[in-house]
Amino acid sequence: MTLTEEQLATAYAELAARFQLKGQSPNIGEIRAALAMARPLVTEEPASEPAAMFYALARHPRAFPGLTRLMTALVAMSSAREHGIVLGASDADALEGMVFSIAAQRISFEHVLVYFRSRAAQA
Repeated sequence: MTLTEEQLATAYAELAARFQLKGQSPNIGEIRAALAMARPLVTEEPASEPAAMFYALARHPRAFPGLTRLMTALVAMSSAREHGIVLGASDADALEGMVFSIAAQRISFEHVLVYFRSRAAQA
């Protein structure tokens, strides 16, 4: 895993400041839980890390108060880019749209992995 809880908390703080979300703090316990959920989902396959990060953060929506969908999508897009997977604006919209369905356990990790695999195949 390339991102740490400290990096995620810092990214949240910067984004919250940009959106003027005063008094909001990342939930470190939820970030830790998301990272712990993601770790065993990551394999040698390049698509697995961004898929795991996206899925795990979406399953922990309280990690980023007020910015759940945006932060979750941005983290996944950053991870995808690090693994050579290029995602565009339409992907950002699609990812943001999936967050609450994942949180409600209506979308499985396998579904998310297939999504990232399909994007990796286009790269």
